[in-house]
Amino acid sequence: MSRRTNSQSHLTGRSAGGLRRLLRSRAVLILTLAVFSIVGFTLGRELVRRQSVSRDIERLQLEISSLEKQNIELEQLLAYLKSPTYLEEEARLKLGLKKSGESVISIPAESGDQLAGNLNSAGDRRSPDESAVSEANPVKWWRYLSHQTD
Repeated sequence: MSRRTNSQSHLTGRSAGGLRRLLRSRAVLILTLAVFSIVGFTLGRELVRRQSVSRDIERLQLEISSLEKQNIELEQLLAYLKSPTYLEEEARLKLGLKKSGESVISIPAESGDQLAGNLNSAGDRRSPDESAVSEANPVKWWRYLSHQTD
């Protein structure tokens, strides 16, 4: 039995020494570094992907809230367009309809340029001939500053 113990201890010592030599070898060191590099690269890539997905989720949530707000506004507009108030207003403006007992007065529209051009500085209406012969602004200033009158 003592012989067995000696051989077992001899094998154990031998395998322990071989394991130490194996762990100290450059090949194992290079292999370990390669495994850690691959794991580190994979984890880094996964973190970048998660950040990108988080940004996309945040952007899409903002877009969802904006679209929900727009949807509510469109629903309110649709409700107004279906309301009797809107229909009555459109009938009055576009079709010239009126309620019984009401009178409709039609005023011909003048363009803003014609209306502004036909008023003088006092606010009185000018004749179309007078508004066509108006002087340029620098000439008016020259006459004002040089105290010339017509």
